[in-house]
Amino acid sequence: AGAGIVVGGLSVRGGYTLSRNRFLDFRTATVVLDGHDEPGVPRHYIRGVATMRAGRHGWVSLEETASSSYFVDDGNVSKNLGWISTSVRAGLAVSVVGWDISPFAGVSNLFDKHYAASVQVNAAGGRYYEPAPGRNGYVGMEIKPR
Repeated sequence: AGAGIVVGGLSVRGGYTLSRNRFLDFRTATVVLDGHDEPGVPRHYIRGVATMRAGRHGWVSLEETASSSYFVDDGNVSKNLGWISTSVRAGLAVSVVGWDISPFAGVSNLFDKHYAASVQVNAAGGRYYEPAPGRNGYVGMEIKPR
């Protein structure tokens, strides 16, 4: 589910996913996995963004993303730990001679958390985890005709 709220220059958007995925009938020649959690799917996942207008043309956004832990193999033996990541982004929105120009800059993983943002389910040799980038910054510009 997602929602958006705008009050006095502050907009808030967010979404939350609740998943309860389990194998109903999963058997191999040597093991019964009925009732096991489906690997690679967190039970709880949430993302929220708050954006505040700054002055006449500027804006600043704060984004929080979080995932609960989840299994990474069919046997439900190994888990990816839950994680939370914070990002900030700021920019301007100006019009020049019939063009909308929006430069922006941001920092992802602001607090330099170490976590696996994605996994390879049932990976050979236990190499399930794909680490998220550490703290990183970026700049960009969107240009479009009015």
